[in-house]
Amino acid sequence: MIESLFDKPIGFVLFEIWKEKSSGTLQISSEGKLKAFFISEGKIVEGLSNKKGESLEDFLIWKGEVPADFVELSVKEGESLRTFILEKGFLTQSNLKELERQRLLKMVRDAFTWVKGEYSFEEGYPEGDVNLDIIEALRYAVSKVEDREFYRPYITSLDKIMKAKVGKAEGLTSEEVMMLEDLRFAKKINRAISEFPLGEFKALKIIIFLYVLGLIGEAEQEEELEEIEVLEEKKENKGKRDKVFLIFLIIAACAFLAVLGFFYFRGKAEKRFNPVRAVKPIAKPAKKISFPRERIKESQAPSEVKRSEKKSLLSPDPLSLVRKGKIRDAGIIWLKKLRGKSGFTLLLELDCQRENIVEAFSSKAPELFAIPYRMGNRICYRICYGVYPTKEKAQRAVSKIPHNFKMAVVYSLEKAISEAPVE
Repeated sequence: MIESLFDKPIGFVLFEIWKEKSSGTLQISSEGKLKAFFISEGKIVEGLSNKKGESLEDFLIWKGEVPADFVELSVKEGESLRTFILEKGFLTQSNLKELERQRLLKMVRDAFTWVKGEYSFEEGYPEGDVNLDIIEALRYAVSKVEDREFYRPYITSLDKIMKAKVGKAEGLTSEEVMMLEDLRFAKKINRAISEFPLGEFKALKIIIFLYVLGLIGEAEQEEELEEIEVLEEKKENKGKRDKVFLIFLIIAACAFLAVLGFFYFRGKAEKRFNPVRAVKPIAKPAKKISFPRERIKESQAPSEVKRSEKKSLLSPDPLSLVRKGKIRDAGIIWLKKLRGKSGFTLLLELDCQRENIVEAFSSKAPELFAIPYRMGNRICYRICYGVYPTKEKAQRAVSKIPHNFKMAVVYSLEKAISEAPVE
């Protein structure tokens, strides 16, 4: 059944689903934007959206986890983006799961601000890898909305008397529990907001969150008002008793410190005027011990050894370095040789794992080379084949690539060099 977001904001809808531990698909639409949350027993396991930046591909590119051309490569190999990312070693299973959780939080936060639109919930048993708690998502959404006027529909009038409802406050933070306790004694919600120690806007956000969860409500009956006044009076009396007890503790602590100070300075005075002083023994200087110097053999010629080592390092072969597993050294040599050159090359593979890169160079083709680039906090490599002046010549050379590569994409050599990290 389709219902209006104006009659019931999405915060209340999600809380009811969490409270009932329901499973199914929640679809929301507003002004051409569509979202679908797949929920299993009160937890969001997957989400879809037609809004730009909220798909998995757009979100990973926006976060800088994968390059823009990475999606094209996954499509050409006929694999899903998740499978392609995990096989190439760009992200681990846990890292990808955390990024998908952040994407769902972003979707919930955006949907929380929709005041117009429609929603429907269809029961079912969806599957997914992420288990995002709805209460956590709602708390995140409320904390990120900075528009004060947005919160007005959630509370019809801030001048009405609010009262905390009886029940267990499970999963709340210390700040939210503090606000619940303040609302038990405050006559009006404006007073609770103004007296909250963390600021009025923070208090307003917490009240909205508690209101969405159904932990506070409007108290309009006279009996409830009288009960609140009694509780407020008890709180004031308790505050007075606490002040008296605190003053007593301060006086006792000052007296204790005064006694300690008296004995401390008395001891120092006795030590200062004591005529008997301990005579410190004079330490005798230690004898100097001289050791004979070791003779250096004249037959040793370190300069000749250094010269021979320099000659061997003048022109190392980068292909042999890759096969030995020294991929970083080979990448630096290739980068120095290619600096200043322009044209095109054939991009064969993107990889971050050492074993895969060494295996890629097993064909011993002299046209193969690798250019490093930074992927987040990791150094990965673009494995390329040949350098060509034009795109046409590069395209004709696709048939010559080694047999252990499945595909080749014409790629700008200048772009690959410019994206390499500075050594």
